[in-house]
Parts: sequence; C-alpha cells; structure tokens
Amino acid sequence: MANHASNFFQVTGLTETETKTLASHFEAGTIFSHYIPEPNWKEVPNENGELPTLVEKSFPNGRSYTYLQWADGRQDARWYDWRCSNWGSKWAADFSIYGYECDAAGTQYGFSGGFTTAWSPASEAMEKLSELFPDATFILTFEEGGMDFHGVTAAKGGNCITSNPALSPEEFFIQWVENEKPEVFARYQEAESEDYEGDEDSYDILAEARDEQDYYDALENYLDTHEETVLAELDAWNEDGITPPGFVSTQEQEAKVRKAFGAIYNALGIKK
Repeated sequence: MANHASNFFQVTGLTETETKTLASHFEAGTIFSHYIPEPNWKEVPNENGELPTLVEKSFPNGRSYTYLQWADGRQDARWYDWRCSNWGSKWAADFSIYGYECDAAGTQYGFSGGFTTAWSPASEAMEKLSELFPDATFILTFEEGGMDFHGVTAAKGGNCITSNPALSPEEFFIQWVENEKPEVFARYQEAESEDYEGDEDSYDILAEARDEQDYYDALENYLDTHEETVLAELDAWNEDGITPPGFVSTQEQEAKVRKAFGAIYNALGIKK
C-alpha cells in the first residue's frame, strides 16, 4: 500500500469559464484524466510494433485482476512511467478527501483545492496544466509525512519549479518544540539519551506538542515564506528569462526520486 502525499493547489489568472470547468472536473475526480489523458495502452504498439494482450490473474481467495502482457510474458509497465512523468504519481489523484473553492477578484478568477497522490506530489501535473492554461499560475504545496518531505511547486506557461525548504517536516517540528516548548524538548532529549532509565517514550513526548494549533500555524507560515521565494524565482524566469539558481527540472527531480524509491523497493522486496 502506498504512502499518500497531501497536495493543496491554488490557481490564479483563470477566466470564469475555465474556473467553472476546472471545478466540475474536480467534483468528478477527472482533472488528470480529462486534461492529461493517459494513452490507451492496448492500442499503442511498442518499439517492435507489437501490441500487448489483456491477461487475467486469479487468486485462491477468488479475487482477480487484469493487466497487459507482452508476447514474451513481461508485463506492459508503460503506464507506470507515463503516469509518473505526466501526473507525478503512479495512480490517479483522489479528489474525494479535501474540498475546493472558487474565487473572483474583478475580472480575475481563481481556484483552490486539495487531493492526495501515491508516494509523490503532483508536480508534473501542475507543469502540464500550466501549459494548457498559459495565463494562469499554479501553486502546489505538498507534504508526505511517511517519507518526511514537503515543499512547493509553482508553474506558469510550462515553466515549473519544485523546491523543498531547508528543514523537513520532522526537522521543523523538533526545532519548533525546542524553541517554543523547551520543557517538552528537555524531556525528549532525556528520553533519547543512552543512559535514560525512565518509562517515557521520546515519540510520545513529542506527540504531546504535535497536536497544538500553534505548531500548525508556524508550519504554514514556514511553507508560505518558501512559497514566496519560489514564486519570485518563477516570475523572474517568465519575465526576464532568469533560470532559478540551482534549478533542477521536474523530469530530473522525478528521476532522482524514482531512483531513490527504487532502491528502497529493492531493499524491502516491494513491487511497485
């Protein structure tokens, strides 16, 4: 079962019609499949001109699933690479968990909403959508606690920047506890020490502070500040042609992430 990344995106610079259409596809859960449709792999030949065949595999418990297979017995896994490169996720996004809002300011319209994706954020989807809506700016804030990463993606006119702040979610939380809850941090350090003989678990000690609203407000402000930096870099790129310092393309970042996850999969014996 995949870890789920939380994605919250904002779009500004839309027309009224574009906003209403985007909202309708959000409600239907079809933003990705409508605007970035996946090929019908049954009808797409490989480099040898071969078409895959549909195979059904059954299990003793009565369950079964179907997949595409090549003549030599290998599964057709093109769907995986295509989705990661175009959606940023191995599966389609789940739009049923978070809601959405439509905004209007004069003649400018905006849209915001949230969804979840498997393992990684939908940065590639933001890049593709920004090509379809060249006058709009897409901002995606994402977080995945299981693998301890968060960040911001900003895209406009096909230019896309994905950036992670200096501190990971866990690093930011521990720093916040140290600064704002020194008595809790002291107990945490004591429980982490090698000669500790008490009964308190260090994780449980930190959990006392994790549910406080002040922490979530501070985390939101931290990501908002990072978002401002990313947007400034994107504006400079679009307006002045200044490539962001240390820029890594979405495709390059995706390749690094997939390589890292591939190593984890192999170590744990997990099939993707």
